[in-house]
Amino acid sequence: MHIKYFFFYGLFMSGYSNHEKFLKSHTISVRRACTTGSLYYLPHGCPAMTFGEKIVKGEVMLLNENYNMLAYLDALKGYYGEGKNNLWERIVQLVEVEETGEKVLAYIYVYPGYRLMELQTNAISIPDGDWACFNGDLRYSRQKQYLEVIDA
Repeated sequence: MHIKYFFFYGLFMSGYSNHEKFLKSHTISVRRACTTGSLYYLPHGCPAMTFGEKIVKGEVMLLNENYNMLAYLDALKGYYGEGKNNLWERIVQLVEVEETGEKVLAYIYVYPGYRLMELQTNAISIPDGDWACFNGDLRYSRQKQYLEVIDA
């Protein structure tokens, strides 16, 4: 089965640093989309998705196939193969395109099962599954805290 889409829910979404640095020149199309899972905010500033029944919002991307994007992203995400000691696992899951309702299979990088206990003690749940919204709120609260310190 040939999978041609990738689903991103965090820093690889368009406009974020990893997309600009690693994917922008290889991106053919970007569409808002969602899938099922659970989303968390990790202490080092990025989101992590796990299996779950909630909705996770993000973007489905079609990337240039002339460049081996799967191997490229596997290397960036620390995925070494099934059953290995991966930093992130790569799965294939159904994703729904927001504007059309079209459902496509996409590669998604998720937090590995052997590290799930870390989420219980070190991560913040993002209940609405929307990293962009959560990140905007987080930036606002950090700016507000900074301004309160300056005003003090």
